[in-house]
Amino acid sequence: MAALRAFEAAAQWSSFKLAATQLHRTPSAISHQIRQLEEELGTRLFHREPGGLRLTDAGETYLATVHEALDQLTEATTRLRRRGGAGPVSISLFPSFAVRWLIPRLNDFREQHPEVDLALVNSLRQADFEHDDIDAAIRFGTGDWPSLQADPLMVETCFPVCSPAVAAGPPSLRNPGDLARIELLHNAAHPAEWRAWLDAAGITDVDAESGPVFDASNEVLAAAVNGMGVALGRRPLIDDELRSGRLIAPFDQQVQTPGRYWLVAPRATAEEPGLSAFRGWLLDRVAVEYPECEGDGVDGYATHR
Repeated sequence: MAALRAFEAAAQWSSFKLAATQLHRTPSAISHQIRQLEEELGTRLFHREPGGLRLTDAGETYLATVHEALDQLTEATTRLRRRGGAGPVSISLFPSFAVRWLIPRLNDFREQHPEVDLALVNSLRQADFEHDDIDAAIRFGTGDWPSLQADPLMVETCFPVCSPAVAAGPPSLRNPGDLARIELLHNAAHPAEWRAWLDAAGITDVDAESGPVFDASNEVLAAAVNGMGVALGRRPLIDDELRSGRLIAPFDQQVQTPGRYWLVAPRATAEEPGLSAFRGWLLDRVAVEYPECEGDGVDGYATHR
């Protein structure tokens, strides 16, 4: 198995040195393992050239089989661990989505599925299912992940939000042009969002660059709740603030951003019982809370009034 892993890595990188880095071995150990594998098979797998490694014809054919076999072993091991109850179902997701949407609703999931434990892994990095110990992820995008099962969740709409006191003024906010007389709050994670929203809404006389900048969604929305100015809120992340009245939308214009949220998981393990329970609960919850999202497109900006 070690020799097969070494062969696969060396073929991927066309280099013993890079394969050794990936597998935390020395280049000489990788080279030795592959020579032993070649001797056992009775054929050369690589051409050793000054510019690096190049697979022989036999190596090309063998690589396809080795890669598929190692994938199947990884998937089978993962399935067996899940059936054995080896740990909770791990979900990778953005911190803002976890804090502002999922966690406030998790009591409902626990009441329906007390037998399933979840482990939420907050990360801005896209989960790597091949190397990370992650069962599923909530991603934002267009759903173009051919190797994964991708279940569509809610779309995202973007619009100005502020505290009731800021909306009342002075100066009062009656139409988007009034934003020229108020402090705009900026999210460093989405530096161009005010310009995109103003352009999509047809507003040309507001400075999209002025105003304080905050590190991420949680910070900029907290500033808006505390009356510092007007932020761009994103549904579904601000639903709880809108329901409670801590934030209001002073204008009717809403812009649908490109993409939507998705629950993604490797196809081989997507139907494991714990993950299947979470998927069913999540899809039901989205269907109840966002019936208008079903069938919405994800190709570009759209303005709703």
